[in-house]
Amino acid sequence: MDYGRRRTGLSVSDPEGRLAVPLATIACRGLDDLAARITERAREREAAGVVLGMPRHEDGRAGDLAPEIEGLAERLRNRGLAVVLWDERLTSWEAGSLLEHAPRAVRRKKENIDAVAATLILQSYLESLPR
Repeated sequence: MDYGRRRTGLSVSDPEGRLAVPLATIACRGLDDLAARITERAREREAAGVVLGMPRHEDGRAGDLAPEIEGLAERLRNRGLAVVLWDERLTSWEAGSLLEHAPRAVRRKKENIDAVAATLILQSYLESLPR
């Protein structure tokens, strides 16, 4: 997931855990509502857990949204989901860069950037796992 105060991008992996693909973007209406909606999506897909992007500055310090993301992670864990916090440095920038070559209508939608950023976060995590 790529958390944002307005929107949170979601992605999923294939059943083998090798490839991440964009799923959706959820409008944020507070952390409790967001946690409930994410939990519902995870259970619908029988997800083993969630990977939540943790913003970091280039020097490794936690980003400004870190306290909110830790609060979301706690709410998800309280709902029974396994949560991995994953470094998301530069994923929104990279997502925007990838979408530069997309058709204009696709490129202009900010929710597309959020879902692609979530996909980059998940793909990075999947690639870190031993095979």
